[in-house]
Amino acid sequence: MNYYGNDEERVRLIAGLRDLADFLDQNPEVPAPWGADVFVFPSRTDTFGVVQLEALACGVPVAAYPVSGPKDVIGDHPIGALDADLRAACLKALTISRVACRAFALTRSWDRSALQFLSHCVAATVPRAADVPAGVFDRAGVPHPEPPSA
Repeated sequence: MNYYGNDEERVRLIAGLRDLADFLDQNPEVPAPWGADVFVFPSRTDTFGVVQLEALACGVPVAAYPVSGPKDVIGDHPIGALDADLRAACLKALTISRVACRAFALTRSWDRSALQFLSHCVAATVPRAADVPAGVFDRAGVPHPEPPSA
């Protein structure tokens, strides 16, 4: 197991996991997950998928619980393993192609994200004050003026 973290966490973990883990120093020139076999996302509540995408961009498969967040990122794609038993998810993730993980991540970009967002937008029209019946208030609670008489 490779672990990336700050010095305080590292000292605490080394004491209990010395025989089970290989602690790597972080190199600012290389993304941390690059040397990992699997990126384990152990949260059942954190739904922000950016760290999963970062691991995938490094070609590292993801192991996670089948909850919102990981299900949104991994879904049915062959880039990670979702299981209520995180150990089982890790073992399955070890069989996943690193090339497939990297290729999937390359399809997720800020440009694509922006286009997806824009595809969900709809045009909105704002009525002119003259078209709003008298006595109707705007969002700020200010009454609209009487429309001009024809």
